[in-house]
Amino acid sequence: MKKRSFLTCLLVMVFTALMGIYTLSAQGNALTPLAPSKIDVFPEGAFLYFEVPPGETNVILPPSIDPNSISVHPDNGVNIIKLERDMIFLDQWFPPELEALRDQISLKLTQISETESQLYALRQSAKILENTVLPLDTSKGMKIIEELQKERYDIEQKVCNLEIKLEEQKAGLKILQNRWNELRPKNDFAANIKLSSSGKGKITIRAFSSEAGWQPLYYANYDSQKGALTLDLKAEIMQKTGIPWKGEIKLYTNPAQNEVELPELPPLIVEFREPISIKSLSTKAEDFAQEAIARKESLPGLVYTIKDQVSGTGTPTILPLERYNGKVDAEIICLPQIDSQAWIIAQTSPLDKSLLEGKVYLSIDHTPTGITTIQTTSMGESLRLSMGRVPLVMAKKEALIPKSGEKWTKGTLVDGYDIHVVNGLSSEITVSVIDRIPVSTHQDIKVDVINIDPKPTEMTQKGLYTWNLKLKQGEEKTITVKYEITYPENREIIIHPTF
Repeated sequence: MKKRSFLTCLLVMVFTALMGIYTLSAQGNALTPLAPSKIDVFPEGAFLYFEVPPGETNVILPPSIDPNSISVHPDNGVNIIKLERDMIFLDQWFPPELEALRDQISLKLTQISETESQLYALRQSAKILENTVLPLDTSKGMKIIEELQKERYDIEQKVCNLEIKLEEQKAGLKILQNRWNELRPKNDFAANIKLSSSGKGKITIRAFSSEAGWQPLYYANYDSQKGALTLDLKAEIMQKTGIPWKGEIKLYTNPAQNEVELPELPPLIVEFREPISIKSLSTKAEDFAQEAIARKESLPGLVYTIKDQVSGTGTPTILPLERYNGKVDAEIICLPQIDSQAWIIAQTSPLDKSLLEGKVYLSIDHTPTGITTIQTTSMGESLRLSMGRVPLVMAKKEALIPKSGEKWTKGTLVDGYDIHVVNGLSSEITVSVIDRIPVSTHQDIKVDVINIDPKPTEMTQKGLYTWNLKLKQGEEKTITVKYEITYPENREIIIHPTF
C-alpha cells in the first residue's frame, strides 16, 4: 500500500509539472476571487464592477484582470483611509466550473496508479519465476519448467494487456489535461486589494479584462408559405476570467476606448513635388502621422442590457437580444451560367431599427441553407438577404450546335444557347433568369442579335438580359438566344468576362 500511495503521488506531481495545470487539492479552493456585480462588455474586452462594504476589506479579483486598469470609487458617504494593492499567487484555486473536470482528472490518475501497481506486481512475479531453483531430478525439473512456462505465458499476456490499458489511460488523461489547460485562466496571479474605510455606503472597484468580448450573431429563417422573414439577433459572449458572470450585463457595440478626443483636421497646401529623401521628412510630420493613426473618432453605439449567466472558462455563451419578424418581398433568381440551382432573395421593408454587422445562419422553412454576413444597416434602409439555393427550381444552360461551318467562318462567329427552366415546387412562382451575350468594346467588332425568344424583361448596355417567367407547378419553359459577331478577317477575337 505504501508503494501504491507513493506511485499515486509521483504521478500527480509529474503530470502537474508536465501539463502546467493548477494544483488539484482535495481541500478545494483556498483563495476565491470575488464575483462582479455588473459587467460592461465591449467587442474587445470588458469592464467589471465589484461592490464591497466599508470597513476593513480584503478583495481578490479574478485572474486576467489588468492590474493597471483598477480604480476604486467610494459612495459619497464613504471615506477611504488606506488602500493597498499587490498580486497574489492562486496556489490552490481553480475555477468552480472546472470541478467536474478536476474530478475526472483525479479519477484518471487513480486508474493509472492502479494499472501501474498491477504491472509492477506482475513484473515482480516474473522475476520470481526466473529465479526458481529446479530439483536435481530431471523428470521433476521438466514438469516444473513446463508449469513455469505456462505461468510465465499468462503473466506476459496480462502484462501486455495492462500496458495497452495503461497507454489508453494516459492518452485519456492527456486529453483531459489539455482541456483543463484550455479552459482555465492563463494567469496564475490575481490582484489583491486591501481597503480600510469608514462611513456608510458601498465601494465599487472597476477593472478591465481583455479576456472577454462579444459579437452579434443572426439566425434568419424564411417561411415560404407565409412569405415572412424571422431574423433573430443573438449575442455570442466569451469571457475567461475564471468566475462566471451572474449579474447585470451590458453589451456595447462601440469599442472600449480610453481616449475619444476629437482629432484636428489639418489644412491642405499645394506645392511642387520634390524628390523624397529621409532628410526631407520633418519630425513634426512624422509625429502627426503616427498620432493620426492612433486616434479614432466614434459615436456611442447600441447598448443591450441582459441578466443571465456567462461561463468563466472561455466557453461561448449565446443569448437572445431581439427579433425582427415581418413580410418580405421574395425573389427567385437563376444564374444558369454559374449554377443550375436557383437562389432566393428576401428584401424587407424599411427597417425601424439599425442592424449590426454580423454572421448570419440562414434557413428556409427551418432547413439550413448556408451562412452569410449582414453589413451594418441603418434605420430606414431595407435589408436584402440571399437566403440560399432552391434545389427544386432549376435553370440549365445548353449551348446551341449550329450546322457545320455555320458557327465559325472567316470574320464571323455565330453562337447561342438554350436555357431550360423548371419549377419543381408545389406552387406557381415567378423566376428571374439572368444571362448575357458578349458586348463589343471596339468599333470594328459588331455583335448582332439574331433571335431571342421570349423577349427579355430587361436589357442593360453591358449585355445582361433578365427574363421574368411565371411557371406553374412542374412547368418547364425554354429561353433561346442566338447572336452573330463580325470582325475584320485579318484579326482574331477573344471573349472573356470583365469585372
